[in-house]
Parts: sequence; structure tokens; C-alpha cells
Amino acid sequence: MKRTSMIPRTFSRRDFLKATAIGSGGLFLTRLEWAFADENYQPTWNPSKYSYTSWQSLYDKQWEFDYAGRSTHSVNCTGSCTWKVQVKDGVVWRWEQAADYPAIGPSVPDYNPRGCQKGACASDFHLGPKRLKYPLKRAGKRGEGKWQRLSWDQALTEIADRVVKIIQEHGPEYLNAFTPIPAMSPVAYASGSRLMNLLGGVSHTFYDWYCDLPPGEPITWGVQTDSAESADWYNSRLVIAWGSNVNATRIPDAQMLQKARLRKGTKVVVISTEYNPTAVHADRFVPIAPGTDLAVALAMDQTVIAERLYNTRYIKEQSDLPLLVREDNGRFLRESDLKKGGSDKTFYFWDSSHELTAVPKDSLHLKDLDPALEGRRQVDTPEGKIRVTTVFEKLKQELDGKTPEWAEQVSGVKADVIRGLAREFARTKPAMIIHGNGVNQWYHNDLANRAMILLTTLTGNVGKSGGGFNHYVGQEKIWTVLLARRHVERRPDVAGTEALLP
Repeated sequence: MKRTSMIPRTFSRRDFLKATAIGSGGLFLTRLEWAFADENYQPTWNPSKYSYTSWQSLYDKQWEFDYAGRSTHSVNCTGSCTWKVQVKDGVVWRWEQAADYPAIGPSVPDYNPRGCQKGACASDFHLGPKRLKYPLKRAGKRGEGKWQRLSWDQALTEIADRVVKIIQEHGPEYLNAFTPIPAMSPVAYASGSRLMNLLGGVSHTFYDWYCDLPPGEPITWGVQTDSAESADWYNSRLVIAWGSNVNATRIPDAQMLQKARLRKGTKVVVISTEYNPTAVHADRFVPIAPGTDLAVALAMDQTVIAERLYNTRYIKEQSDLPLLVREDNGRFLRESDLKKGGSDKTFYFWDSSHELTAVPKDSLHLKDLDPALEGRRQVDTPEGKIRVTTVFEKLKQELDGKTPEWAEQVSGVKADVIRGLAREFARTKPAMIIHGNGVNQWYHNDLANRAMILLTTLTGNVGKSGGGFNHYVGQEKIWTVLLARRHVERRPDVAGTEALLP
């Protein structure tokens, strides 16, 4: 059947608007009649309490608060950004970024304002349904998500009973504990570690528990990881973000890297298993197979040595590469090897003019000394002649065959990319590696860390502003009182700076 329209052909646009207005009004009135047709009906809201501007009143009141203070979101973030906290009825109502960090200096950007989206939403978790407010004990199978609430006395008693039982049946060395990291709470870290020390148990660190920090650093340097201030990223000419996604994990610090790239022309290279937010804003992205970072780092080391791109003077003075090693047992040649009663802490190198020479103890500067990096020799000892070589020679042996072509088969990164990146890193000063824990989530991560540290050492970048091997943690330094006071005296125009001082 032919369909005909109920709208006359002479029906105008004005007629249509009139009709829709009347129709909608009638519909609204009809609904009101339906709603109030029952004389017992009572509305859930009282219109007399509200004016037509009630939404404005509500909007205005959301900015009211009882008092404001300072806090941070140091849950497991070494950034520990200072925030202005607004509290209403005992509840944190709003976070506001503080913008009164002291200026570092005219050569680098300010940190202000400092904070991130993750911190801005922290108040949502204070009274959120997932916040842990009391002890819970697993009531089902592991991973099943079933929990039983306990009192504090019951929880502490069960833990204490279990600790005593383990010590009695197996020994205290079977106790293992991981306390909060020092960056989160030094007091909690110290108390938990002290408890394990008194019990004779094992206190884990962030190096071996979840490998947040690179264990290769304390193995190499002999001290805990100490990264450069993230502002120093701005001083670099070449940055390799290796397994580090600073644009997502170090949001307050990422500006230093991006401003260095946009303002100073710093080249940023990202080596990662995924095209992450940092790679989006980098000059080059190098995709790598998971867990193969060590192979690429070793191949870059091999390239620097094979093509003699290393900083000769630097490694002779600032590394152990010239030190002599016994070929019979692989130990450093010491004074105790050369004469009875000699020191175990005196090491030797072969100087081009002074022959066998003890490492100077009073200074790192070689002055007129010129240690040899290569060669094999014999030295006289009370037990007879022994053959010695240098650490540098041993290193070349270890890297033999670790070519970019070999690394390509392991990692999937093209050999010419590895070789080109090694050359660029060696020739650009200063250059740094921002290392991330993406590298550390694999076995033998300590060796990957050390291979990267070796690259920065060979090229003479360690200890140089804008260079070196730096973990991603960024801004975690604490201003000394003296330095901060001097800064306030120089910059009295920085409002609120005095509040940062003790």
C-alpha cells in the first residue's frame, strides 16, 4: 500500500517549530498529571529548598575547605612532589600542585609546578573501597580473592607464633622480610630491617625483591644506586632511554627530557619492547625482543673497543682497565704477591716509562704516568715468575664474538642499528643512559646493568654532567639547609620558599 504523509505540503518550517513546542509542552504537563494523580504521592525532593541557581551554589561550595596543609604521595614514588592539600570535614578534598620549588639555576628549567595526574587523584583512594583499613587473612586458595578480617591482636599473635615456629623448626635464616623502601618511609624501612637483624633473618631490598633498582650498580660501584638529578637530563646531548618510559612513570620529571630535545636539540633514543609514550616523543625508537638487552649492550661495547672509539685517557685514569691480573688465578696482582708481608690493597699497572707501578693512593690524577691498556708480561714473585695481563685485555677476550651481527640474532635489532648507535654514543659528549626497571625484570639483570655501565665508562661519560648511567627515579635529592638558605637569600622573590626550610 502506498504510504502517504500526514504533514500537508504547505506545512512550513515555522509551523513545524510551533507544533513541536506545543507537543513537548503537552507531554511535560501530561507527565506531571500522571506523577501527581495519586493524592498520596510525595516527591523525594523539596523544590522550595532550591533556587534555579542551585548548581551554582553547589559549584561554589566545592571550593570551601576547613584548612589547607602540605603533603605528598610518597606511596612508592621517589619524586615525593609537594602538594597543597585542602581538607574538609576531616577528609582530603582536593590536591593542588605547589609551584614554589627553588630554582636550580639559569642553565636548566625549573621544576615548577611539580606533580602528576596519579597524585592528583590520590584523594579518591583515601576512603575508597579498595583501601586496606584492617588486617586481612586469606580465607580461600591463593588467587581466589577470599579474605577474612582479623583484629590487630589476632593478626600480630598469629604472625609472632609463626615466626617462633619457623625459628624453632628450621632456624632464623628461613625468615624473609621486605619492608617499605627508604624513599617511601625511612622510619618503616629502618624498623623492619632492624627487626630482621635482631631475629637473624634475611631482609630483602628493592634490588633483589622486585628489582626496581639495578643491582649492577652496587656490584660495580660498591655503593647503593645514586642517580643524577633529573634536571641533569637537560644537560645531555644524547639520551638513550633503555627500558625506561619516563613520560608515563616520571611525569613530573619528563619535561627535562622533552625540553632538552626541543630547545637544545638533544637526541633521544628509546630502546624498548613496545612503542611507549616516551618513544612517541623520541627521535628514534629501537624495538627489542624482551630480555635481550644484555646482548645489545655487549655488542655496543664490542663495537666501541673494536673500532677504538673509547676515551683512552679517561679509562686509564678512572677505571680498573689498566690494572694487572694474574693469568694463573684471575686475581688482581697485589703487593702481597710480590713480597712477603705486602698489602692486599695495593694494585699495579704497567707504565710505559716506569715499568711495574703501584696505583697511586693519594690522587686519581695520573699526572706523568701512562698506564698500558694492552699486552702480557711476566713479573717476579717469591714463588717464581708469573704471567700477568690487563683487565682491558681480559675484557677484549670476553667480548670476542659479541658482535652486532651476533646480537641481531639474539635481539632482533639490526646489526647496523647497533653499530651506528654505539658510534654515535661514543662520539657525542655528554651522553647518558636512562635505565628503567623494564630491563631488570629478567634473569641476569645485573649483567645487563654492568654492560650498560661499561658503555658509559668506555666513552668517558661517567661522572660528567649530562652523562653516565642513571636510573629513572630522577628527582630524589634533598636540599641541605645551608644550600637552601643561600638560595633563599639569592632569590627572595620566590614566594613561599621559606616554608621549605626547617
